[in-house]
Amino acid sequence: MPRISRLNRRAAVMMAVVATLCLALGLGLWFTQTGRVRRAALDSVQRLLEEGDASRDEAIKQLDQLLKNWPKDREALQLIAKASAQKVLVDKKLESLGQLFQTIDYNEQVLRHLGTDSRADLADIQEVRTRLVNLYLIQAEMIPLTSER
Repeated sequence: MPRISRLNRRAAVMMAVVATLCLALGLGLWFTQTGRVRRAALDSVQRLLEEGDASRDEAIKQLDQLLKNWPKDREALQLIAKASAQKVLVDKKLESLGQLFQTIDYNEQVLRHLGTDSRADLADIQEVRTRLVNLYLIQAEMIPLTSER
């Protein structure tokens, strides 16, 4: 005679509760770990930027990677905008016109974010505007003027 198996409701409820708790714990750990990883990466970049000009290229590479993982990270965007502008304006290390365009784009994004932030400091906004004007002047020098005759 075939054996009939019955569902043990108590065991099924316990398994559902355990699965729910594991899922909640896993999600909680995932969210906290990504925040820690982001914070550690930003701290590492800050140390590189404090070391000076020699480490600025590495800091920019790390910030670029950070922005690929967290594209809406305003702090990383502000750091890369300032670091890449310093590379162009202070260090005079401009490798290509594309690098200049990327630097301008970073600074324009920062200016847009600061313009929509009611808590933004006017000195920060003015600093970004000044950087952008200087970058636009370099761009104007690099693009030759042509006239039609």
